[in-house]
Amino acid sequence: MGTGGSRWGAGRPGHKVKAEDASPLDIRQLRAKRSTRQLQLFVWEWWHGSRFCGSVAVMLADDRMSLIYRTQNSSDEELTQRTQSISISRTPCNFGGTREWFECPTCPRRCAVVYFRSDRFACRRCQHVAYTSQSGGPLDRLINKVRKAKARVVWPKPKGMRWETHKALSDRAYELELTAERILFARCGEDFDG
Repeated sequence: MGTGGSRWGAGRPGHKVKAEDASPLDIRQLRAKRSTRQLQLFVWEWWHGSRFCGSVAVMLADDRMSLIYRTQNSSDEELTQRTQSISISRTPCNFGGTREWFECPTCPRRCAVVYFRSDRFACRRCQHVAYTSQSGGPLDRLINKVRKAKARVVWPKPKGMRWETHKALSDRAYELELTAERILFARCGEDFDG
């Protein structure tokens, strides 16, 4: 089994690109930009730290989106220009209006986000893009639970929250943290005096 998660050999194999590191194109962001500026052309650039990785020009029509993008290989400095077309479908919402979706160019799925990989845009499944949370082991998931539980406990107590609710949230965060510490100490071979 390959590497994955936050430690070597954890979870699923680490051969998939993580969604947080990929170059996404989200139809919800496009829709927000289009409704505020009434433009049909957008330009996005991707940067990895201070290094320019590429850009994409997005031209929107009613049922189609045309992409013109330039990419740069890590081995050479030359930019390559490519074009791709992605269909846009709409589904009716329950209380009126419609919701827009990308139609993946390689499979028949509808998706809200397409990712750039291997010189093309496609859905997360076709591009083999995974979320970081999918690659973690049980301890990684427990630490994420602790982080979320601690984020819900705010001092001073928010106005409108009952003291019983605030205490229950704080007790839950404390218990999860103790469980995580016990597991960490057990892995280190030390005794836990919680």
